[in-house]
Amino acid sequence: NNSTVQVATTEHQNYYEHVGRSWNITANDNVGIASIVYTLSGVTQDITISDTTLNGQRFNIGTTTVTWIVTDDTGLTSECSFNVLVTDDEPPCIGCDSIDPVDPFNPTDPDGISCASITSNSGIINVNTAPGQTYYQHTDNSWNITVNDNTGIASVVYTLSGVTTVVNGSNETLNGQRFNIGLTTVTWTVTDIYGVQSECEFNVNVTDIEPPTISCPSAISNIACIDDVPPAYATYALFAAAGGSAYDVNGIDESSFALLSQTSDGNTCPEVLTRTYQIADIAGNTQTCTQTITVRDTIAPLITGAQPTLNVGQGQNCQFPLPDFTSVVRAMSEDNCTSNGDLYIEQVPQANTTIITSNTDVTIFVSDACGNTSRIIGHAVVPQPLEHTVSF
Repeated sequence: NNSTVQVATTEHQNYYEHVGRSWNITANDNVGIASIVYTLSGVTQDITISDTTLNGQRFNIGTTTVTWIVTDDTGLTSECSFNVLVTDDEPPCIGCDSIDPVDPFNPTDPDGISCASITSNSGIINVNTAPGQTYYQHTDNSWNITVNDNTGIASVVYTLSGVTTVVNGSNETLNGQRFNIGLTTVTWTVTDIYGVQSECEFNVNVTDIEPPTISCPSAISNIACIDDVPPAYATYALFAAAGGSAYDVNGIDESSFALLSQTSDGNTCPEVLTRTYQIADIAGNTQTCTQTITVRDTIAPLITGAQPTLNVGQGQNCQFPLPDFTSVVRAMSEDNCTSNGDLYIEQVPQANTTIITSNTDVTIFVSDACGNTSRIIGHAVVPQPLEHTVSF
């Protein structure tokens, strides 16, 4: 049985090239040596340089049998042989540019793509979800690695782990691959034709930065008094029951719903209140909407009871001043918004106006804070003059 020498391929080559004379035999003969040559069989059959020395001989991957033949001057021969087993132990080069004419095995070639270059040596790529989507979709070849190998590439494929595990389409390109929100690890595996592998990996972190949508209930415009303004919506359920809505493709955090502010335009009759509500999605992105409430009192004060009648007393110089009806009418009045004490009451003619007729009608006007006005007619009665007896 032949002995076997096991060697690995020369760096970046698909063969082993022997260097030196350690595999050359020595021989002696009683009449003299005519020649010492070798032949090759097996996976290698071509002599690289000379059949008299194995220095510089190239051996293909696999088993080659080297047979040395010694011939003396009379033609007698002796032979010996051994096997050379060449294995491919060199892993594929990730990041190499196979068409680089200078160094196609440089893993940091600027034209090559590796996991390190994809992430600028940070190990992670941060991206955002596509608008209206629950994922990020990669749409070019910039995340596909370049490779080279001394013997040839059998496959370049990737696997996914973490929040994304499903490969969309082919596992040979990340063009078109969708990544879920969160952290996904991409592992590229390169296998050469002899099963030797190299791997590299990087992380893809997908963040949802798209705010949700929120729509407030319709404006409220039928409120007469500020005290009648309904309370703000305390929960999202109450907000939705009133006609409001919120949506996010990744989900709404209903517990985040809140009233941010309530402001007034500072006017009266009408006064407009603006309420601002906010809600967040499950990623914490927020959005707001506003609802306006118009407070406008259009209801005039209510005057109840019979028309007031007041007697006119005699003033100085036999004059008859018109009495003051305002206190009487105030006691008869009420308003839906303005308190009784804040009602504005005016009579025409004014109190203390001198009258000369026996009965005089007085118009009393009652106005609330918004200028809504009611009126009532009062009667001022001049008593019959006293009869005077004049004696002479």
